[in-house]
Amino acid sequence: MNTFQAFSIFFHVCEVDFDFTALRQDIRYAHNAAQEGHGTFHAGQYRILESHIELKKLLEFKFDRFFENLYGVDCKNKITTSWMTRIEKGDSVHIHNHRNCQWSGVLYYGEYDDNSCPLMFENPLPPLFSFHHQSDDHCQAHSDIAIPPKTGQAVFFPAFIPHYSHAHRSDITRQSLAFNLVPTTHMVSGDSSLNYEWITNQNL
Repeated sequence: MNTFQAFSIFFHVCEVDFDFTALRQDIRYAHNAAQEGHGTFHAGQYRILESHIELKKLLEFKFDRFFENLYGVDCKNKITTSWMTRIEKGDSVHIHNHRNCQWSGVLYYGEYDDNSCPLMFENPLPPLFSFHHQSDDHCQAHSDIAIPPKTGQAVFFPAFIPHYSHAHRSDITRQSLAFNLVPTTHMVSGDSSLNYEWITNQNL
């Protein structure tokens, strides 16, 4: 019997070589109402990378190269919202996904250790199956994905994927920068073609 994986959902993890000094000095953390624990947050800060333009350009460049390798299309993508999070010991992040975008990303710019909670991605496939077994939690086809934080690492993933974090066990505050992306260039696909100038230019 030959067992193989037929369809894949692509994630991309890459290193970001950048001086994070200015980002580490930025304390405009977004408030997460469902986040357990404590911490000092600044509400409404969802455009952080507009104050760190060079880093924004680098992340967009990294994503565009991944996008081109995956789809074979030189499409320019732009970061829309971007926000900073901090998780103290005992905090966790509720399961959620992102809307009004196609891709999302997380950049780890702080310090971490082996007790830092990983970024968890929920497997979206089990709800598509009609049967449930007690062994599903230990089945490879049903398992979630865990990506531990690492300084200077960026993770890109489809925005529809639900993600979360278990309780943070480290004494080191877990800092990260989250962001969303959308394509901005003309996508040619017959009757599904899209040129963003059609909807952004009122004269067309």
